Amino acid sequence: MNSPRSLRKGEYRRPSVDLGGSIFAVGSRPDGTPWRIGIQDPEGPKGSYVGILRVRNKAVVTSGVYERFFMQDGVRYHHLLDPSTGYPARTGLLSVTVVHPKGIDADALSTTLFVLGMERGHAYLREQHPEAEALFIGDDHTTWMTPRLKRR
Repeated sequence: MNSPRSLRKGEYRRPSVDLGGSIFAVGSRPDGTPWRIGIQDPEGPKGSYVGILRVRNKAVVTSGVYERFFMQDGVRYHHLLDPSTGYPARTGLLSVTVVHPKGIDADALSTTLFVLGMERGHAYLREQHPEAEALFIGDDHTTWMTPRLKRR
């Protein structure tokens, strides 16, 4: 398979690469409009979404508790670990979606923001990564998103 760099070099005209929760959209759709990326509803059936983002030349990455987990004694154990405990992070979030020009940064940020939680994640994003956009979905169904993301 060709690398994302080769995608930018023009080997493909208008690719959109989906890696299961990580999407990179190069350029725009054949009709010139932005790519439309659905954000999975973390409590809905697969394919249901909470919204649609319109992006060009951006990575869209989601970290959430709804795909990689197991249940034991009524407790969900997911794969997003808190490094201070070694256990699944319990931050009151179901998912965090990040939009960023670089896929690797979006991937790292979505996990980091999830582990930090909504409040600390907002502050970290604002202070350390103002170029990124994010959508937080809480387990109480609250949502928060960066102002630029609202326009997408």
